[in-house]
Amino acid sequence: MLMSSPKKSITKDEIKRLPLEFYTGPISILTNETELASAMPVIKASETLGIDTETKPNFVKGKFNRVALLQLATQSHVYLFPLHRFGMPAALKSILESKQHTKIGVATPQDMKELRRDFGVKAQNLLDLNQFARKRGYKNVGVRNLAALILQIRVSKSQQMSNWESFPLSEAQARYAATDAWVCLEMYHTLLGAH
Repeated sequence: MLMSSPKKSITKDEIKRLPLEFYTGPISILTNETELASAMPVIKASETLGIDTETKPNFVKGKFNRVALLQLATQSHVYLFPLHRFGMPAALKSILESKQHTKIGVATPQDMKELRRDFGVKAQNLLDLNQFARKRGYKNVGVRNLAALILQIRVSKSQQMSNWESFPLSEAQARYAATDAWVCLEMYHTLLGAH
């Protein structure tokens, strides 16, 4: 990964010229208590977690869909939780509500508002990279803009409007979802000067 750029704003044309990057590490889609139990030691050992959610797009005004997928990234692994199909496991809820783990994402207040509405999760210790970056002088926010400015990479948004309630997820969906959570963690550590 390149060092953080001093640039604080970027155009769409500049983003298009950057190399397209995806998360290339291990991805686990957790669908039952046994799989979750095997992942929990790694998740619990991580002080910082990249976080994101995906919801099936809805084109009817006034209607909303429940959060379909939750993504958690550690330094070594990304875990995907198909909430639409399997609900909110108690162990996952406890991580989201824990003060011991900093959950880092983009527009996290909105994501967590939806998780509270749909699953009663009262998430704590959240860090919104949009606010974090703005305080450091960044003019453009959002995953795509911040990844370009902070990491000098382009992240794909091609799966954003796909059906997140489909199961199993396609390889492209899983890679896209994992990338969004992973890149949040990478940007945070880069902004802190840890990488």
